[in-house]
Amino acid sequence: MYHLDNRKGAEGEACRFNSYAPERQKVRAKWYVDGKDAFQDIALAISLAKEEIFIADWCLHPTLYLLRGDGKEVADSRLDILLKKKASQGVRIYILLWNETSLAGLNLNTKKTKNYLKSLYPKNIYVKTHPKQYPVEWSHHQKLVVIDQSIGFLGGLDMCYGRWDDYKHNITDMNHSHSKYPGNDYQNPNYHAYYKYADKLDSFTDVIDREYSTRQAWHDIHCSVTGLAAKDCSFNFVERWNFSINGSKDSKENKNEGFLCNAQLVRSLCKWSGSPRDEQSVYAAYLHLIDNAKHYIYIENQYFIGSTSDLPKNVIPEYIARKVVEKMKAKEVFRVIIVVPSHPEGDMAASTTQQIMKYSYNTIKNGPNSMFSYIKKHVTGATDKDIENYIFFCTLRNYGFAVTEHIYVHSKMMIVDDYITIIGSANINDRSMLGTRDSEIAVVIQDHPTSVIHTKMNGRHYKSGKFAHSLRIRCWREHLGLLPSQ
Repeated sequence: MYHLDNRKGAEGEACRFNSYAPERQKVRAKWYVDGKDAFQDIALAISLAKEEIFIADWCLHPTLYLLRGDGKEVADSRLDILLKKKASQGVRIYILLWNETSLAGLNLNTKKTKNYLKSLYPKNIYVKTHPKQYPVEWSHHQKLVVIDQSIGFLGGLDMCYGRWDDYKHNITDMNHSHSKYPGNDYQNPNYHAYYKYADKLDSFTDVIDREYSTRQAWHDIHCSVTGLAAKDCSFNFVERWNFSINGSKDSKENKNEGFLCNAQLVRSLCKWSGSPRDEQSVYAAYLHLIDNAKHYIYIENQYFIGSTSDLPKNVIPEYIARKVVEKMKAKEVFRVIIVVPSHPEGDMAASTTQQIMKYSYNTIKNGPNSMFSYIKKHVTGATDKDIENYIFFCTLRNYGFAVTEHIYVHSKMMIVDDYITIIGSANINDRSMLGTRDSEIAVVIQDHPTSVIHTKMNGRHYKSGKFAHSLRIRCWREHLGLLPSQ
């Protein structure tokens, strides 16, 4: 497919976080809160593609509408229509999907999706799935779109049903003639098996009765990067593509609104998933950012599972607890705010759902290896109330005709000190962080020194980065109901 260049930093030294990619200076980075704006920009970027499109997803539904509303523009925004049009114009389209084997116990109908996409325009649409069978425990969890190697989109959003949402997070949708969530997009996996949605290529067919069932609102974070950071996104894709066909590891700047930043791609990738070495640079980046936090840590994540002991193996919760201990002993003001779903996606009676909840509670407060227990061991006399002045966990809900439904937090994002941000596909658990399990990709975005605004931190003058600060404020305004019409 392609030959890959050397990802070493200047003068050949290893890259920060032991990543495959160096930090790129002065790239344009843009954040997206929820699917509406992200899918809108992805649709526009696809429509402007001149040479090639790379897409890697955990799950992809070709009949997903990237725009909502009325008119021909919306009708033409259906993903399969967009891709077929670009392929007919000579644009080469490469799509990598996770092959969820039957042994994995999950049916996303990837084979049907692959065959359908290839049939649209065989000359220029190429689709690969991986792995063929093993390992059955892990998945390809990256969500990545790269256009002409000049702009890359990555984060928590797969291009599949149920991901499009806006800040209103409506849980009902009765307007059939002008539906925001047509057919399969009106879904609630808490009550209906996920494969029912994946099995439908007709996006206008309702799978659940919207008169009686609420939809599950979806909160997510995505971003885009340009220039050399986009080329690093391409490198990751090409390396995985070549690996999927048993190849080797050999492999225009686009004007985009956003903020001037330095950006570095990080990932979880290993010998089974496409890298010649085991890489856990996402994990290294999280630990480094937490360890160097001075004022606050803000996290949104689908999962929060780790340990301050041997198991689970990732020690992100321990690093946060250690930071809190340091600040409590110094009597400094410091805040950790963590937003997670109120419960995992799926049947609440299922053993897997209950196990995830158990691990989450054990991570936070229950048992001898929890964050709270760690802090109490290291800060004499610390009470739960003392700790809660430093650490705050919260979930999201919305209200509608059907009274209430939780908003499913699917973000994989952390902001530290209004200055540095990590956005990607990686959850806070062993699957995503250890590098030898699920494949993941993320980007560490640091505001350029010239891209600052003057704010206050703990009552004192502070220079906040425009990207990090504006993303945090946008999330908080949405969560606190301070956006228009909320």
